[in-house]
Amino acid sequence: MGIDGIARIGKVIDHATDKFLGTILETRKNYNQTVFLYNASGDDSVPCKNDKVIILKVDGTGNFIGAGILTESQGAKPGEKIFFGRDADGKITSKLSMLNDGNIEAEADGDIKQTTKKNHITEAKKDSTIDAENIKLTAKKDIESKADNVKTEAKTKATVKGGDVELIGKVKTKDGSFECNGMASPNGQGCLCAQPFCLVTGAPQTGNKAEGT
Repeated sequence: MGIDGIARIGKVIDHATDKFLGTILETRKNYNQTVFLYNASGDDSVPCKNDKVIILKVDGTGNFIGAGILTESQGAKPGEKIFFGRDADGKITSKLSMLNDGNIEAEADGDIKQTTKKNHITEAKKDSTIDAENIKLTAKKDIESKADNVKTEAKTKATVKGGDVELIGKVKTKDGSFECNGMASPNGQGCLCAQPFCLVTGAPQTGNKAEGT
């Protein structure tokens, strides 16, 4: 298949995609043509209404193919590549920018979803920051965090809940209070008093709250 040198520029009227990417173009007044789009391999992209498409006549067939789309620049500098998605009216709704300073920026008006059938690995040589209104981590099995130092801070309330909660290492409470309800079983071990009242005076010997810790 060859190109016979005849080229036209058409304005997108509508898309005509079935198995392959196609579009309906107005190439001159009141004359429309339907062409297949020859995009780069792996590029599933349909132009929006009023986009400009260059079409070339295929030698010996009388048919035309879409060979390129005139794209409005999103500010890419030499060496950079910017991918963007639009709504049906041509408004940009998502953007992935691969910048020449080595940074990659992803922007979206909606959600960003990642799905993998195997492992998902994120590695940063320096810092990793998440800034969000709410963060939720859910795992079907285990969640494990490791670091030289771990700091968890809540402005109002922090809750730790588990069928069994185990603390290993030195435990210290500071600038607040510590409350523990229940009764200690007298087994001759540990630091808790299992005698709630003095056997001589009847005065209480136990409490469930320590203040000023």
